[in-house]
Amino acid sequence: MSPWNWEDLKTRRRMIRVYRNWSVSALMKSIRLRRVEDALYWLGVMFTARAGLPYLRRRVFSSSGEDNCDIWVMEHSERLLLDQAERLDTFAYATYLACLGTKWYELPDAIEYTEVRARAAEATHPRMPYYTAQALSNRYAKALAIGDVDDAFWCIAEGKTLEVRMASFYHLAAEAGLKAPDEGTRRLAAIVQRQLAWLGLSREKNHLWQLVWALSRRPLASTNRQPNQTEFAHLWRAAQARLARPLERPPSWALDGIHTTGHDPRFAGTVAGTRNMIQMFERDGRIDPARPGVTLHPITTRGGRA
Repeated sequence: MSPWNWEDLKTRRRMIRVYRNWSVSALMKSIRLRRVEDALYWLGVMFTARAGLPYLRRRVFSSSGEDNCDIWVMEHSERLLLDQAERLDTFAYATYLACLGTKWYELPDAIEYTEVRARAAEATHPRMPYYTAQALSNRYAKALAIGDVDDAFWCIAEGKTLEVRMASFYHLAAEAGLKAPDEGTRRLAAIVQRQLAWLGLSREKNHLWQLVWALSRRPLASTNRQPNQTEFAHLWRAAQARLARPLERPPSWALDGIHTTGHDPRFAGTVAGTRNMIQMFERDGRIDPARPGVTLHPITTRGGRA
């Protein structure tokens, strides 16, 4: 494998896949844990190493639905796609906002939302499909119409398990959301509708989960954290100073052994990972990689290191 250093990363046309996986894992987990300076650093690594602007636009936008509950943050992140952003500082500010946004482990309704998603993932999904794609879509449409979030989430999970194209699921939710009585749901539905062309063909489901929840219950609550330009400027300067030094190795806590190599599953976006993070936040009031997990822990290798 090629060396992990700036010289190699800068001279290549594209980032080696394993290095891209390490870096994006560090970026996403930094956003998830609200480690802003770390998130800005790993964004800078990927940008400098030519991970690809379309890929970075989609990843930052995806994080706004995966690890954020504030619709205004999603709208700002969507600007990267709508404006075809190319400047690193534009990506950096969107990443800062994604870190700032309300997390799914912070407030009671978002914790409930996460648990309902977890139950849908854990429910029985037979190996042999007994639903056609149309039949599953019909069941999902009925669940949306009566506000049965549990069954709607099960249908989404089943569709993902059976690799059903989800465009119709997105379309039905967006269509219903645009007619919702509350502004928040309509704004979220508008995001989904504008991005339907690629979301419906991707494995990205987080904006769909949130929209279905909003239709059945209400949009997720907010901590009402507000951006601070002085804070952002300070953190961005700190990240840029790190980018000027020798390339850092990805932190071990960002390498979960599931979505990338590594041995620390505490912060993975799995059912077990989300439950562990909720309990870490309940225990400490924040999520700090230096603190032990509650239900998950780094896996010690034969050499005695995680």
